[in-house]
Amino acid sequence: MKDFLDRYIPDGQIPTVARKAGIHPNTVYSWKSGRNYPNTMMLVWFFRALSELYGTTYEKIWLDFIYTVEGIDSPEDKALGTLGL
Repeated sequence: MKDFLDRYIPDGQIPTVARKAGIHPNTVYSWKSGRNYPNTMMLVWFFRALSELYGTTYEKIWLDFIYTVEGIDSPEDKALGTLGL
Protein backbone atom coordinates (compact mmCIF):
# COMPACT_ATOMS: atom_id res chain seq x y z
CA MET A 1 0.00 0.00 0.00
CA LYS A 2 2.91 2.34 0.78
CA ASP A 3 4.32 2.09 -2.76
CA PHE A 4 0.91 2.77 -4.26
CA LEU A 5 0.24 5.79 -2.03
CA ASP A 6 3.71 7.21 -2.62
CA ARG A 7 3.18 6.98 -6.38
CA TYR A 8 -0.19 8.78 -6.38
CA ILE A 9 -0.13 11.27 -3.52
CA PRO A 10 2.50 14.01 -3.18
CA ASP A 11 4.02 14.59 0.25
CA GLY A 12 1.63 16.33 2.60
CA GLN A 13 -1.48 15.73 0.47
CA ILE A 14 -2.87 12.68 2.28
CA PRO A 15 -5.17 14.82 4.49
CA THR A 16 -6.64 16.56 1.43
CA VAL A 17 -7.43 13.32 -0.38
CA ALA A 18 -8.67 11.59 2.78
CA ARG A 19 -11.05 14.40 3.67
CA LYS A 20 -12.43 14.51 0.12
CA ALA A 21 -13.06 10.76 0.42
CA GLY A 22 -14.73 11.17 3.81
CA ILE A 23 -12.00 9.22 5.58
CA HIS A 24 -9.98 10.45 8.54
CA PRO A 25 -6.37 11.18 7.48
CA ASN A 26 -5.01 9.00 10.31
CA THR A 27 -6.77 6.04 8.71
CA VAL A 28 -4.82 6.55 5.49
CA TYR A 29 -1.56 6.99 7.42
CA SER A 30 -2.24 3.66 9.13
CA TRP A 31 -2.68 2.04 5.69
CA LYS A 32 0.62 3.54 4.60
CA SER A 33 2.46 2.28 7.67
CA GLY A 34 0.89 -1.18 7.43
CA ARG A 35 -0.88 -1.01 10.79
CA ASN A 36 -4.29 -1.44 9.13
CA TYR A 37 -5.63 -2.35 5.72
CA PRO A 38 -8.52 -0.67 3.90
CA ASN A 39 -11.83 -2.36 3.29
CA THR A 40 -13.34 -2.32 -0.19
CA MET A 41 -15.75 0.57 0.40
CA MET A 42 -12.96 2.78 1.76
CA LEU A 43 -10.92 2.02 -1.34
CA VAL A 44 -13.88 2.98 -3.53
CA TRP A 45 -14.25 6.34 -1.77
CA PHE A 46 -10.52 6.95 -1.68
CA PHE A 47 -9.93 6.07 -5.35
CA ARG A 48 -12.85 8.26 -6.45
CA ALA A 49 -11.34 11.18 -4.53
CA LEU A 50 -7.93 10.51 -6.09
CA SER A 51 -9.39 10.45 -9.59
CA GLU A 52 -11.23 13.74 -9.03
CA LEU A 53 -8.30 15.55 -7.45
CA TYR A 54 -5.53 14.36 -9.75
CA GLY A 55 -7.31 13.97 -13.09
CA THR A 56 -6.75 10.28 -13.69
CA THR A 57 -9.43 7.70 -14.34
CA TYR A 58 -11.00 5.73 -11.53
CA GLU A 59 -10.52 2.49 -13.45
CA LYS A 60 -6.81 3.13 -13.99
CA ILE A 61 -6.33 3.69 -10.27
CA TRP A 62 -8.00 0.37 -9.46
CA LEU A 63 -5.93 -1.53 -12.01
CA ASP A 64 -2.73 0.13 -10.85
CA PHE A 65 -3.58 -0.80 -7.25
CA ILE A 66 -4.26 -4.44 -8.15
CA TYR A 67 -1.06 -4.72 -10.18
CA THR A 68 0.90 -3.10 -7.33
CA VAL A 69 -0.50 -5.59 -4.81
CA GLU A 70 0.36 -8.46 -7.16
CA GLY A 71 3.94 -7.18 -7.39
CA ILE A 72 3.96 -6.65 -11.15
CA ASP A 73 6.80 -4.56 -12.57
CA SER A 74 5.63 -1.15 -13.87
CA PRO A 75 2.04 -1.45 -12.60
CA GLU A 76 1.11 2.00 -13.90
CA ASP A 77 2.21 1.14 -17.46
CA LYS A 78 0.42 -2.21 -17.32
CA ALA A 79 -2.79 -0.48 -16.14
CA LEU A 80 -2.58 1.95 -19.05
CA GLY A 81 -2.01 -0.93 -21.45
CA THR A 82 -4.95 -2.88 -20.06
CA LEU A 83 -7.21 0.14 -20.57
CA GLY A 84 -5.79 0.76 -24.03
CA LEU A 85 -4.60 4.26 -23.15
